[in-house]
Amino acid sequence: MLLMIRELIEDHDFEGLELDWLRCPFCIDPPAPAEKVALMTQWTAEIRKLTQAKAKQTGKRFPLGLRVPCRLGMLKAIGLDIKAMARAGLIDFVSFSNFWQTSWDVPFGELRRELGDRVAIYGVIEDAPNWLFALDPKSKKKSYRLLSASPELLRGNAAGKLAMGVDGIETFNFFCTDESAHNPAADKRQARYTALRNLDDLSRLRGQTKHYALATMQGLYMFPVWELADQVPVILEPEWRRSFRLAMAAEPKGSELELVIQLVLEKTAKTPDLGVSFNGSWPTFAAAQTDRLLFPTGIYTHHLPEHQALNYRFKVSEIRDGWNEVLVINGSRAKGTPEERRAHSARILSVELGVRRIEQQQPQSGREDVE
Repeated sequence: MLLMIRELIEDHDFEGLELDWLRCPFCIDPPAPAEKVALMTQWTAEIRKLTQAKAKQTGKRFPLGLRVPCRLGMLKAIGLDIKAMARAGLIDFVSFSNFWQTSWDVPFGELRRELGDRVAIYGVIEDAPNWLFALDPKSKKKSYRLLSASPELLRGNAAGKLAMGVDGIETFNFFCTDESAHNPAADKRQARYTALRNLDDLSRLRGQTKHYALATMQGLYMFPVWELADQVPVILEPEWRRSFRLAMAAEPKGSELELVIQLVLEKTAKTPDLGVSFNGSWPTFAAAQTDRLLFPTGIYTHHLPEHQALNYRFKVSEIRDGWNEVLVINGSRAKGTPEERRAHSARILSVELGVRRIEQQQPQSGREDVE
């Protein structure tokens, strides 16, 4: 591997190198003994010497970084002591991510405190917002969504990460949206490449429509032990509540935008009595049922028939830069048998938030059925 890396650095005209320990996170069998952790640190130091020699030869910086999962302790358990590498000046940047679904709740502030100020930290936009399946009513095709088919998802994911103080944005697997399995026809493409323009500029993202979500803990392409996807799905029994946390960006004062929080549920015979509070507001139980996604994602516009969604409206001025809280309350008072409690429970599959133009809102009463 070192010989391959040497060739890439010395014989080609790349401008930097990222070692991808996320695809796949295999190194040393855990728990790695101290001597093997030291061995991996020394191996990284050898690569650092190669990049420094290249920089001296060209007269330009040749940064060296890592793409890794978000759990530093688990990384050290397989031999990768990221904190030691940062302290020793062996790396210039670290890109944190999940495996294939993107992240929405990375504690970048904590990671920066762990790594210090000698390395840059990048947020990574992967190509799946989460593993919630959606429907194209025209073709009846069902599939997971692809984030790069949606300018709103791209903007929301980037804005949340930038508001948390990352030094830049990396996109990964963007091209997957153009694979034939996800496109309506061979001559059509859904990836929204134009949405990449200014995606690293938070000031330009403010005031634009956005779509936020949460990563799901069960899915297709993932290493479950590594994924930062701990919040959904979740079951709320009667009188239970659950707080969800995600990163968002505040919007300019006076913008003609509105915040819509959508709970996506497993469909039940009776719609659960759920209330939502945003950033400490008094909870509202005024929900509008819908079968539509907050924003179209490529050809996918609707939820599956076996799912149901509830929309709650809030003022966009309530959004904060950085961490935001969605508190969901099951207002049912069923306290009978376990069977009765299960009948009044809600299985929340996803929590999604849309920053939408007020005139863009769907009807707030009744059901928006598929034509």
